[in-house]
Formats: sequence, structure tokens, C-alpha cells
Amino acid sequence: MKTMTRVAGSYRWKTTEVTDRLIKTSKMGLRRSQTLYLFFPLHLLPSSCMALESCLLLLILFLLFVETRTKPKCGEIHLDSQLFPASNLQSWISPSGHFAFGFYPQGNGFAIGIWLIGQPDNTVVWTVNRDDPPVSSNATIHFSEKGELLLRTEKGYEKPIAGDLHVSDSASMLDSGNFVLYSNCNRIWQSFDFPTDTILGGQSLNISHELVSSVSSSNHSSGRFFLAMQEDGNLVAYRRKSANLPSDAYWSSNSFVRLNLSLNHQGLLSMKSYISGPDVLVLANSSYSCENRTTIFRATLDAGGIFTLYSHCFESKISWRVHIEWSALDNQCDVPGFCDLNSYCSGTGTNCECLCYPGFVPNDPDDKFSGCYRNASESFCADSKEGRQYNVTRIENLLFERDPYSAQELEEEKCCSSCLDDCHCDVALYMDAKCEKYTFPIRSIAILCFGIAISTFFVYRDRAFLYEKLSEIISLTGEFTLRSFSYDEIEKATNGFREELGRGSVGAVYKGKINGGHLAPEWQSNAVISVKADIYSFGVVLLEIISCRSSIQADVSTEDEMILSRWAYQCLVAGQLDMLVKDEHIEYESLERMVRIGLCCVQNDPSLRPAIKNVILMLEGSEDIPNPPSLALEIISP
Repeated sequence: MKTMTRVAGSYRWKTTEVTDRLIKTSKMGLRRSQTLYLFFPLHLLPSSCMALESCLLLLILFLLFVETRTKPKCGEIHLDSQLFPASNLQSWISPSGHFAFGFYPQGNGFAIGIWLIGQPDNTVVWTVNRDDPPVSSNATIHFSEKGELLLRTEKGYEKPIAGDLHVSDSASMLDSGNFVLYSNCNRIWQSFDFPTDTILGGQSLNISHELVSSVSSSNHSSGRFFLAMQEDGNLVAYRRKSANLPSDAYWSSNSFVRLNLSLNHQGLLSMKSYISGPDVLVLANSSYSCENRTTIFRATLDAGGIFTLYSHCFESKISWRVHIEWSALDNQCDVPGFCDLNSYCSGTGTNCECLCYPGFVPNDPDDKFSGCYRNASESFCADSKEGRQYNVTRIENLLFERDPYSAQELEEEKCCSSCLDDCHCDVALYMDAKCEKYTFPIRSIAILCFGIAISTFFVYRDRAFLYEKLSEIISLTGEFTLRSFSYDEIEKATNGFREELGRGSVGAVYKGKINGGHLAPEWQSNAVISVKADIYSFGVVLLEIISCRSSIQADVSTEDEMILSRWAYQCLVAGQLDMLVKDEHIEYESLERMVRIGLCCVQNDPSLRPAIKNVILMLEGSEDIPNPPSLALEIISP
């Protein structure tokens, strides 16, 4: 402790060392290297400073007084603060009142995130643990005394919101929309580093990061599309269920140097150099006049998969006008997969909707993206074989994902007739004087030109026709049973081992054509053959083992049972799998697992069949088995 020096009517007491006891008593927390200057009015000093206890007491009082003046103020949210979803204290609001962090309603509960405050609805721009189920009204957000930001459920379970951070001492909801944790005034975590579907002014999307669309405007779980800032510097949009190959991209920036995506506070959306330098590529630059009012910009990968720059022009604190500054695509229907299987996109611009094909209904009436299924019963004509009833519905300007099993040059009317005469054909696409034939399920891409043959009675017409065709085949070839083939038969089937498909560990594999129900449909349609053809054959064999019968059988009570795969699907849907095993006593849950695996493998569309590693995991019980899609009608030609 240094001596006192009189300075102009007061004493200056300079200290460079403060005892640990004094630090603890004052709660000041000064470092030993700090120098503290205190000025004491003379009339407050004791008559004799030789009384050390009185001087120390006076010093402590002054240290307590100056604590609030010397302690840094970085965040307005202090330790041991809490939020509750069902109270007035459900969010921490930014100083401007434009952004909030806390609980917001989602589904039958609450989610945690950041939103832009407005009327009539807020706009969510960031979500914590977005794929977790909603929490109840009894949950809390707790900024603990240890500096942890935690979600505490009603059952007492705690989950970190901002990672395992134990050193933060304050937090702040900034006017930029960034939620920040501090330690000694240093930012140690911020929401801007972990974007979900949106970036705001002052935020970037760095190399190897991505935006993932939300399910909808009211459900901010991970949706069906993502926008990736790739290592090669290209900003690319994909469907999440794609293989992420260049051919799967539906939009890209076509930039191939190491860049970051950046949005500034003036609405400039650009690709900037990863290290330093000027803007390399400008995607959008705001031109909307807000008449000097507060404007907040956001770039969002919308639920429909289009990357869009928005401006929010505030007319009051919570009232705004929203303007679209720029969109990566002008037409919602240009996004492949916007509408799911067996539905198509109709409309222009952003005013689009997903419609079911004639004879189909939505899988989920509350989810327009969920796709559709046939509204005709699988056993619609189980007791009748008479006639070939059908309707033909024509829809103009619609294009599918193009993987037809047959393509040939025909006139338009003959294309329609060809589909009606073909038991495989569910849809005929006529374009550029070419007739392409498809089976369900199908996914539309865009509005072009085609004709479609489908209706509620389509299954009825196909079933009667299928029965007749099978009867003809069986009369020529006899009963379909498992059998072995002689060398001469195989040599003839492979045209003298003419076309080698590949080699395995035990020999070569040759292309050939034999009569049998184990072959994947692509073998008969001259389509591209892949490993998924073997998956199909495995599925057929698995179903045969389960049911102890061949894949095609004529001596059955109804035509429903003729094709094993379709009969197995009907039994699964009806909850009557015991019909597959007759009088055998088998544990139902295991039986259902095996049937589901088999049906997943025998899908007509190779892309819908699982990979062999997934089949193995499903057989082991290590992977969930999806619900198999409805099977299109099949027929094996002799």
C-alpha cells in the first residue's frame, strides 16, 4: 500500500497491490497488475490516518462504490436468468425491439429460436436443435450461474443450447439478429456461426456449410432441400434425398474459386473471397426504396427449395412491408421434388400448388407436399374378370423424372393406345414425337407436354387384362415353379454367352433372357442394368421363402394371389399376413419385418430399392424398415 499525496484539497491514494482478503471483500476482481486511483475529499478522511482499520474500511466502501463504474458491461442478459414459454418472460428482446430469442409456438408445444418480430406473424430466422420434438409449456431456458445456456425440460432433463460452454458471463440479443455469449467481453459463441435456413445482414455462409430448408412456414424442422457452400466455391441447391451429384443440382452459382456467401446490411448478397479481396460475384443488390425507414434483409432457403432475398421495411416498431428482392428461380415448379410421388406442380411463379393425378388422393391432407396414393381398393375387382373398364385423362404440359421402361417413336393417338394395351403402363408421356411409358410411382418435374392414362378404374382394367395375359403365358409354358436350367438352355438364353456384364469372384456374368419371376423389370425393358437388379431378385426369393410358393402361380382362388409380391403387399396393408403362411404359427412381428424388407426390394423403380448394406442392416434389426410404396402391376413375358 503506497502513501497518500495531497492534491488540490483532496488526498490521492495510489495502490498497486491489494490483498486477497480485500479483493474478496470488495468483490472487485481486479488483477494484481492493475493500478487504481481513488480520490478522497478531505472532510471524509479520519482525523488520523494512523488508524489503519478506519482507512481500510473507508477504502472498501469506495471500492464497492466504484465497482459498478469499472466492471465491463457487454451483455444485458446476466447469469441465472431464465425464460418460460407460458409467461410474459418467454424471450429476450434486442434493444431495437426487432429481434427476440426464446420460446415460440410450434406444433403442439414450443421450439427455441430467434425471430423477427412483426404483425400479424413473426418470422423465424434461426432454430435450436430444430429436429428435436417440441417441448411443453413447463420447459425453461436457464442461463446458469456456471455460464451454461441450457434447455431444461419438465422432467428435469438438461440439454445445452450453445454447446458445452462454462466460461460465459453474459449474453446479448443483438439488433443484427445475432445471439451472442460473452466472456470478459469477448464473444465465445454466436448463432451467426450456425445458420439453419436463413442468413441475415452481416452474416456469412462459409465453405463446407449449408442452409437447410424448413418443412413449412410453421414447422421449422429440417425440410426437403439444402443449399451447400461447396469446397470448390460453387453454391449449389439439391434435394436432401439425392446423391448430391452435379446432375442432382437444380440451381448453382457457377462459381469455382474458394468463396463465402455474404449478405451485408444494405442488402448486397454476394460471393466473397475466402481470404480477402473484392466481391467476386454479386447475386443480388437491393433496389427497393424504404424511404429512410429501418430495413432488415434476410436470405432464406424457402420450404419450397428456392433461395430468396427478402427485405422487411418497418413502418413502425412491429409493422413491416415484405418485398422479394431476388430469387434464384422464378418458378416454383422448376424445383424438382417440390411435389412428392404421384403428384404434380401446377401454377406459375410462387403461386403454385401440388395436385394429385386423377384417381389419386393426398397421403396427408394437411401436408400438400406429401404425395398421393390411389384411392381405389387393391381388391376392387377381386370377384370379377369381365371387361376392361378404363378412363383416359389427358393433362397437358407435364414432364416426369424421365426413366421410362419403354420409349419409341409413335403418333400421339397410337401412344395412348399403346399404353392401354400394355399391362405395365400406368402413364404415357408423349413429347417430340416420342412415346415414353412409365409405371407408378412417378415424380413430376416441370410443365411441358404429355398424355396420361389413369382413373379410378385403372386398376380394374389392368387386373382383368393381366389375368388374361397370364393365362395365355401359363398355357404355353406350364406352371411357374422354381427350376434349374441346363447348359444348353442357358447358352441359348444368353445368345451364346454373347454379352458379358461383369466378373465376380467365381466367374463372369452374362446377359440373357429366361422365363421366370425373379428378374427385375429393367431386364425386360432393355433399360440400364445396375446392382439394384440383384436387390429385386433377392426380394422375390425372400418372399418365396416366407410363403413357400413361387413368385407367379396360377392355381389360386383369386387373381389377387397370382403375383406374390402384389398379394404380399395387399396382405400387409390389410393386416392379414397370416394368409401368406397358411396354417404355420410364426411370430407376427418378425413375419412383418421380413415381408416389409422383401417388398422394399421388389419395387419396379430401381431408385426405390434399398442398397444391399441397408438390406443387411434391416435384416439384423439395426435399421428401421420404411413402409414400402404401393407396387405397380408387373407381367413376365415368355
